[in-house]
Amino acid sequence: MMKDIEKIRKDRNFRELGGYETTDGKHVKKGMFYRCGALADLNEEELAIVRSLGIKTILDLRSDYEVVNLKDPVIKGAKYIHASAMVTEAQAEIDLSPEALQKYTEDDFMARFYAQLPFMHAYSRMFDEILRKKVPILFHCSAGKDRTGVGAYLILIALGVDKETAIRDYMLTNEFRKETLQKILERNASLPKEYQKSEDDLMVYFGTKENNIRIVDEMILTECGTYEAYFEKVLHVTAYDLKEMKNTFLE
Repeated sequence: MMKDIEKIRKDRNFRELGGYETTDGKHVKKGMFYRCGALADLNEEELAIVRSLGIKTILDLRSDYEVVNLKDPVIKGAKYIHASAMVTEAQAEIDLSPEALQKYTEDDFMARFYAQLPFMHAYSRMFDEILRKKVPILFHCSAGKDRTGVGAYLILIALGVDKETAIRDYMLTNEFRKETLQKILERNASLPKEYQKSEDDLMVYFGTKENNIRIVDEMILTECGTYEAYFEKVLHVTAYDLKEMKNTFLE
């Protein structure tokens, strides 16, 4: 299976979480958790590979606007769930309007965005499907880096993978999207000076920055004290649930 998904173009950011080692020496089972960017960006050959994975659940973390404008292709046998990772449990949505964005620099906006992400209801829905063993599960957003990256980080932490390893998985997006990022940087450098953006600003929108995922960690610990308390209080995943996840998805 791993060999098959390696045939998917790297800039689609399609990968799995299997193989990571936990702090007690076990490993995340392969073929259970897949993450990627927009499925509609895959070509027919790549979609055939995805359809061969036996996926039971597709969790689309994009906003209503993104879903309407770029619908997911049908993956037979998979239940499709749209759960925007920009909506809280109280149904309040992160404001991404041009008016709202103009108030902040790129870094300020992303810091605010990441501070809110771990408290989005979509992740509770994701864990609900995982705990009901509706796997393999594939979760995605548009580029497979921010909303998807936080989802992957939370799964790895829940399974007992150490924090720095989970952060490295988040940062792998820059390796997978290296060619795309290089083209964006080259295009930017060819613009007149007054229109150029800093490399830092470009990475905010097209790559991943370690500081952002560390904001997630900081907010979880500030608001809840521990990850265990966060899982129970925010995602409604109990200590017993976490134990069951480890029993099911580690080897």
